[in-house]
Amino acid sequence: TNLTVTGAEYGFSLTNVDVGYLTDLNASNNVMLDFGGYPIVISATSSFIELDGLDAFNNDENIQLYAPNSSYINITTNDDLYPSGQYSNYTNITVTEGYISNPGSNSVYRNINVDSTTENAMHLGLAAQNIHIIGGNMTTTSGYGVFITNPSGASYPKNNVFEDVYIKGDTADVGLGGDSDPDIASRNHSFINCTYASEVVGPYAELNKKWHYQAHVNDTGGNVVPGATIAVYDKDNVLRESWMTNSSGNVIGNLREYLRVGGTKTYYANYTIYAYNDTHVGNMTINVTTNFMDEVITVSLDNNKPNVFGINVSESGNDMLVSWNTSEPANSSVNYGETTSLGNISNSSTFEI
Repeated sequence: TNLTVTGAEYGFSLTNVDVGYLTDLNASNNVMLDFGGYPIVISATSSFIELDGLDAFNNDENIQLYAPNSSYINITTNDDLYPSGQYSNYTNITVTEGYISNPGSNSVYRNINVDSTTENAMHLGLAAQNIHIIGGNMTTTSGYGVFITNPSGASYPKNNVFEDVYIKGDTADVGLGGDSDPDIASRNHSFINCTYASEVVGPYAELNKKWHYQAHVNDTGGNVVPGATIAVYDKDNVLRESWMTNSSGNVIGNLREYLRVGGTKTYYANYTIYAYNDTHVGNMTINVTTNFMDEVITVSLDNNKPNVFGINVSESGNDMLVSWNTSEPANSSVNYGETTSLGNISNSSTFEI
């Protein structure tokens, strides 16, 4: 407490620290990091750092949180922030005027709020992979609310998730860098229950727009149905999700509204959602343009056999491929053999014989 740092290049600098704790570096404890240099630098050569409580304002350089396997909580600043430590957790981060750049891969960010006046509010760099950002606001008056950078050679961003985030930009709300080579284009970025109005997606870059889905399964007597399979088929009758209800008859997941690759959107609704077990079945059809919460699927005793159609047999080298469709999710089996008496049966889920 009662610490003022002035006239230095670094306020705090941690290098080669295997385990470290920094707490309450904030105004309530009269710790002032307002001096012009780097307010705090935690090097990537350190690890297992816990930082809880940091206020830093009006510095010429950025905040660098590079240590992996670490926890960073309760940070407030108007400086630029580089929270680049991999396999880390970042919680309750507020950045005003500045921006956040190069978050660390394989990390989770919760309640991240950026109100930038200088740059893209949130910029994911080349190594940005498997990042999950949950909750918060990302707004800017200069650039994109969220910008995922252009790829470079073999290094490209992929598999990042934004969930329950409000995004607002100047150029556009969301921007994904693309590439003429589909093998290195930025891909598989998901925006789940995110509020924004505009998106720019470069060539071959992939953006998934998704929504939360929650359902409860009961029977006609109002009894919960645990252990029921929930099978989700898209408008082309392709199975997209398969879940199982918990002990309370509930299931929680996400449904995709569309996949955008470059300038092309592919929509997946309407979805047909089946709920079934060995004795009961029910279904519902929904269009997905918002969250679906607390939906109820009522299943009844299934006395009707499914219809089998679209049977096709084709030869591939020494193998025979048998395919078919059913009018509802169903267990199937194949009887086969080298003579008309058959003699063999398969119940394999893949039906590869």
